[in-house]
Amino acid sequence: NVNEYDKIKFRYKINYDGTISEPNIYLCNRQLEKTGQLVYENLSVITNFASANECSFKFFKYYDWGTNPYWNKLKDTSVILIEGFGYFEVSVPESETDTIVKNVEGKSLQETELGQCYCTLQINTEDDIARPDYNENYPTLFFRTDGHTEASLLHRILTYAPHYSIGHVDSSLKNINQEFSCTNTSVWDFFNSISEETGCVFICDPYSRTINAFDLSDYCNN
Repeated sequence: NVNEYDKIKFRYKINYDGTISEPNIYLCNRQLEKTGQLVYENLSVITNFASANECSFKFFKYYDWGTNPYWNKLKDTSVILIEGFGYFEVSVPESETDTIVKNVEGKSLQETELGQCYCTLQINTEDDIARPDYNENYPTLFFRTDGHTEASLLHRILTYAPHYSIGHVDSSLKNINQEFSCTNTSVWDFFNSISEETGCVFICDPYSRTINAFDLSDYCNN
């Protein structure tokens, strides 16, 4: 059940007086390794159930203790980690010479990256079945664990985003055998299309490049 899956939960620290502690924010590289801690003000984080989470904060060039050492390193498309909320790709407006504050906005790294990977696929269609390497004993199912990844819908999609992996998949979804197709569609949009057709929801792990699939009927009546 999605409500019980621990890896996609958000966490925050509560101070002794009951207030919520401001999370640390780290600048990261594309390998998701921390390269430095950022000093910020006015952080806002909006969490969404099955779409990209959003964040915003102010980033100043000068502080009482001197010049911000990460001023020139926090750039457009930089990756940050907000403790308790996961990784984000940020957009940073171009700075003028005399600019002393950057109004930073970001969206979840995973949905952003998957929205930039494009795929063209035929799944269980006449064209798919006509492939020379098609094996009628192994039609493409939603998710296979028998090693036949060439006949697993999720595996076939992620050939277009090979830096991503598959996490949790509800058992009730695994044997779905339907036709799907897309042409020059982003991986994230294709996942959303499949979600509408099968009654499932795809949720990214906010702390890694992992996609999870849950059956909506397990916890939602409508």
